[in-house]
Order: sequence, then structure tokens, then C-alpha cells
Amino acid sequence: MKLTGLDHIGIPTNVMEESKKFYEELGFELVGTFGREPRFFNFYRLGDLTVELVPADTTPRTEGAVAHFAIACKDIEGVYAFCQEKGYRILNDKIISLNFWENGQKCFNILGPNDEKIEFVELL
Repeated sequence: MKLTGLDHIGIPTNVMEESKKFYEELGFELVGTFGREPRFFNFYRLGDLTVELVPADTTPRTEGAVAHFAIACKDIEGVYAFCQEKGYRILNDKIISLNFWENGQKCFNILGPNDEKIEFVELL
């Protein structure tokens, strides 16, 4: 198992255009848009910080209102097995493959001790 650092932070939004404009005004660059109508996930990067704007019907609009944070890894199968062995609350019954990024990605989610959602991501 090898965790390599922060991959991105997912921010829920029900005002996508307003959110995109906000992050662009701060200097973030759009580095990827994925999904299909009506749900597009937009990834913005500033230096080594990546924010994923996650479409949502409603948002909590309160402190701590983050959809998830994602940890980059290599050997996602090993990370999944580790989480199973530790008895972590895994939210997916298997590793998910997505057509995000040039070669795709694999990912899965767990809940931390405070019910925080943590995504593990391996870019392919």
C-alpha cells in the first residue's frame, strides 16, 4: 500500500456557474470536466491544490461543508485490502473505474471516525 498525498478536495455546489467563476477569479485553472448531462464534475487547480466542484441538488452551507477529500495512491487494490483488514467503513463494494483524466482512474470511498468521507484515487 502506498499513499502519496492529497489528490483533491470535493466541494458540493448547487450553483455550479457561480462556483466556477469564484475559483477562476481566485486564480484556479480548469484542468478537467467529466461526467454527462446534467452532472458535470469540474476540477480546478492552483499550484498543487486541486478542488473538485461536485454537482449537488442542495448543499449544507455550513462550516465543514466538504463533500470529501481524496488521497492519491498507488496500488489501489492494496489500499482497499488494507481498509478491509482494518475494518474501516468502506462505502463501495468494489473499486470503481471512472473515465476521468486521460487514462482513467480507480477509486473507492470510506468513512473516517467523524463520518468524514475519504476517497482513495489511483490515476491510470
